[in-house]
Amino acid sequence: MNYIFFGNIIIVILYIGLTSSTPSLKEVQDLDGVFLRVYTIKPTVSPWLNNSVPRSVVPSLYLNLTEKEYLQTKDSRYQGEKDGSTYYVEDIPIKQKFDVSKIPYFSMKAPTAVYIHGYIETSSSLSVRTVVDAYLQRGDHNIIVVDWGVLANKPAVQAAIYTNNVGQALAMMIDGLVSSGYDASLLHLIGHSMGAHVAGFVGNYFKGGRIRRITALDPVGVGFYATKERALHLDKSDADFLDVIHTDANHYGIGIPIGHVDSYANGGTRIQPGCPKPEGFLTPSDLCSHWLSWRLYSESLVNTDENTFLIGMQCQSWSDFLYKNCVYGPKMHQTIRVGYNTPLTGRGMYFFKTNSTPKYGKGMNGI
Repeated sequence: MNYIFFGNIIIVILYIGLTSSTPSLKEVQDLDGVFLRVYTIKPTVSPWLNNSVPRSVVPSLYLNLTEKEYLQTKDSRYQGEKDGSTYYVEDIPIKQKFDVSKIPYFSMKAPTAVYIHGYIETSSSLSVRTVVDAYLQRGDHNIIVVDWGVLANKPAVQAAIYTNNVGQALAMMIDGLVSSGYDASLLHLIGHSMGAHVAGFVGNYFKGGRIRRITALDPVGVGFYATKERALHLDKSDADFLDVIHTDANHYGIGIPIGHVDSYANGGTRIQPGCPKPEGFLTPSDLCSHWLSWRLYSESLVNTDENTFLIGMQCQSWSDFLYKNCVYGPKMHQTIRVGYNTPLTGRGMYFFKTNSTPKYGKGMNGI
């Protein structure tokens, strides 16, 4: 595969596509298959009592139904169990004007994680299931998965252009949620690969204030950074805080720092520890290093052993890190935790080593 030729094609077509006028949602019929999969944690004491449901929980149409009957009204509603807790799941078309806060057990006081999968994935992909399982294990978040698989599985150039449209639609949903009284500062967008740029477009279109945090997991670089126009790619202007985990830099992922904090696992480039020699294009072996980003993030969500935390050291480059030539400025974090617990006050580039298998974190031994 000629990556340079492939990249140049994407650069030209993507630039033309993203600089053209953005259609309204009514005009973007291809969003019909895009949906939100919303996970909420069921409280120990259910509000579903005496065949009655509080109006704040579901639309009035279902007020006289039992919880079991409500679940049976749609195939896309179901419950599951994780570590002794019950979670509720519902799928909602992204174009449907539905107030997400009305989904059963959606907590207006809990943080909400919005996960956006990458190229050639869906909500059933391993990356999504791994991240969602980690959040469910925590049990302290509303979780929204953006399934744009009908578009993400199109040819790369088309999928890249559609990140704009999906981001616009998602921003409208978030605007509606905030209009219902949800605190925008509780939102955290996490995007992998092309999904990271969807998160960036949300930051562009969101009208309810500023997105507080976007976490980009090995964001795609080819094509998106052909222009310096910030509106056409993910960058620091899209959120109050943008942190990036690089694992396949200068291949499927971007290599240059684009966030407030950019963390580079094992230098950020392939072949990552534990990954085989790539065989074929977009095969599991080829994507292994690219996928490590969401594996690291998932681990950071639930790992409580400080000896295996993902710890990054601030440095100017991987070579300086290896030769211990790192220089720190005043008021800078010499080390930070990488992933979910990255401090919002962090700034700069950080480097760290990982194990080849979970637990990936090496604690202070990784720096």
